[in-house]
Amino acid sequence: MTFLEVEPKHRLAVTSGKRRCGEPTLEDRLIARMLAPWLDEELARGLGASLSMAHAARAEQLTSEGGRRKLVRRLDKLVDRAQNPRPGGPIPVLTPCHEQVRDAMPTPR
Repeated sequence: MTFLEVEPKHRLAVTSGKRRCGEPTLEDRLIARMLAPWLDEELARGLGASLSMAHAARAEQLTSEGGRRKLVRRLDKLVDRAQNPRPGGPIPVLTPCHEQVRDAMPTPR
């Protein structure tokens, strides 16, 4: 698995008409959360985290310890739902395709 590296503190960004250098601010992190799907796609295509402070903030969110743990929990839940489908209830839930999830699992060594 490859993780994106966030470049050191020499990134520049323009926010509210002011040019600044350094770590993403709370505003940058909130923007990164709101634009997450779009930023994730750009980061996955190889656009650098230094492109904007929002890109840097999103890369930090994705590669942080908490972000990785959250992803692991979601993947574990997906695998569990694929292997142990729940009977139908009052709210319809999409069941993941067992074969696709199994095929995407790592092979034992």
